[in-house]
Amino acid sequence: MTIPAVAKARQILVSTIAKYPLVALDGADDVTASHAWLQATDGEVSPWHRMAWTIDDLIFFGWSLWGVERDANGEIVKADRCPIERWKIDPDGTIRIDDVAAEEGSVILIPAPFEGLLAVGSRTLKGGAKLEASWVGKATNPIPAIELHATTDDPLEYDEVTALVQAWADARSDVNGAIAFTPHNVQAIAHGSAEPSLLIEGRNFLRIDVGAFLGIPAALMDASLSTASLTYSTQEGQRNEFADFTLPYWLEPIQQRLSLDDVVPSGQRVRFDLTDLYTNPPTATSPEVLD
Repeated sequence: MTIPAVAKARQILVSTIAKYPLVALDGADDVTASHAWLQATDGEVSPWHRMAWTIDDLIFFGWSLWGVERDANGEIVKADRCPIERWKIDPDGTIRIDDVAAEEGSVILIPAPFEGLLAVGSRTLKGGAKLEASWVGKATNPIPAIELHATTDDPLEYDEVTALVQAWADARSDVNGAIAFTPHNVQAIAHGSAEPSLLIEGRNFLRIDVGAFLGIPAALMDASLSTASLTYSTQEGQRNEFADFTLPYWLEPIQQRLSLDDVVPSGQRVRFDLTDLYTNPPTATSPEVLD
């Protein structure tokens, strides 16, 4: 999350998905079934936060776990997300919470559509972390690497060398400029050249790569693509691409898992209520009339 591209991707998915309520549909007529736990948690964590951290688990780890309470008939009456650091899966498939095996029917294990960003994108994330450190270093010392080269055989004491190097380091990072002093027997030699465009392009492609892992269009990641002159995109096109490809990729694993018979009765299915997403307000056809 210290990598801006990753934080941006998480913001897009969490802010989009967590706001839509879960509903249970009964039969072919899509009659809404009553399951209060879908829209309520009866605890300190709201349904929005339950879903937000569920999405977070799926993004980074590839799994999320909910703990449930059931009534005497076995129907779920309460469901809350279990923090990722508190549970694990043994090689034999046993789920342990705080090192205690979970009772049958007490948890819902939700799989992600892929193995998790920390697993499949580890190389990209490591490169992104180094890229962030690189541009911070360049911002601190924007000019090329400097060698303080002795031009005579006059030896400098260790304390003198240390003081001279420190003086140059302080001067390079000074907000008022990069001016330093060298003795007559020391020459400052610059190595390499500052290439800020490389860092800019690198950070841009990092956004594209993180978006590719998570199925988010580059435009929504605020990344720029090299496109032909006849290729263009609109906000409406980006919105449609996100709704058609990105959202189903993340919504379906949750919907399908919560629709199994151990969660809701057979014949019912759980879906996100996306009415607000696909319902456009009517376009005004006449001037507004004021009373």
